[in-house]
Amino acid sequence: MVQPESSITLNESVRRKVQALQAFARKIAHDTNNFYSVLQGYISLIEMSVTSDRDLQKFLLPMKDAIDSGIALNRALAIYYRPAQVMVVPVDLAQLASEECDFFNETYKFPVKVIVEGQLKPVTVEEPAIRSVVRNLCLLAQVTKTPKARLELSIAELDEDTLKGMVLESRSGSYLCMRLTVTLVDYPQQEETEFLNPFALTLDQNKDPGPAMIFQVMQNHGGNLDITSRDQKLTVSLHFPSPNG
Repeated sequence: MVQPESSITLNESVRRKVQALQAFARKIAHDTNNFYSVLQGYISLIEMSVTSDRDLQKFLLPMKDAIDSGIALNRALAIYYRPAQVMVVPVDLAQLASEECDFFNETYKFPVKVIVEGQLKPVTVEEPAIRSVVRNLCLLAQVTKTPKARLELSIAELDEDTLKGMVLESRSGSYLCMRLTVTLVDYPQQEETEFLNPFALTLDQNKDPGPAMIFQVMQNHGGNLDITSRDQKLTVSLHFPSPNG
């Protein structure tokens, strides 16, 4: 595996990749909407012209399955590049992370320990999206077979120079950092940033576009994303604007 020269190089690679994926997702969503409209039109014609129930079932069921599958994919892709949403709920991220890690351990039998440094004030976020983010971080730890995986939460003051090296654009200030470090020795992908591709990893391919959604969620919340690599370990750091400080 080729190691990047620096975290800035790796983050720039992520920026280019995500921009390309977003453009691709938009094109797929646009084209598939037209495709499904045509299919639904044909189904209406068949319903009007076929009198035999047996013949009708022969045509309709496969088409219905295709449409249902396509619509699920289309919705997942739409989630990936959806426009920014209003941050609506004050959330204790330490408690939320503990709940989701416990749920992941109970469901998938893979423990991820939550480590909290200092007193963290609630952060205003879109709660369902953040829960999905935490589950996908747990999933990344599971897929990479990271022993004694830890999800660390802390408060940090980030200046403009530090933020410039990260993936997104954000203002200097106080941030709540959620950090996961995974091992890459047994990871099946060849690229360290491959986990950010839609559907590369996913809890449910019909509902969740996988860790790729992390990028858009952080963008929606005015946060930032920092990815670093060293000694076959990959660290994914999520920075949420925080009232701490």
